[in-house]
Amino acid sequence: IEFDDGITATFSLSAFTSKVNRTLKITCERGEIRAAEKPYVVEVSNFLTGETRALDLNIPGGGHGGGDKGFIMEFMRAYQKGEE
Repeated sequence: IEFDDGITATFSLSAFTSKVNRTLKITCERGEIRAAEKPYVVEVSNFLTGETRALDLNIPGGGHGGGDKGFIMEFMRAYQKGEE
């Protein structure tokens, strides 16, 4: 991908992996940003200093940040009460 200002990026997606999660890697001239879905951690590395900082996003577990669990819980509540 080439943006209007000349910056280029590469996007890659693979559905056939041994791990069911998403990862992100952004590589720049002076460093990179890596992120993972499980655990929800963002790492920022500086190529000039060699320093790497990690940020734990502390997102609740479960699919879609816990939204899947909430959906199932609400479905079960409605089912038990006979609601549509």
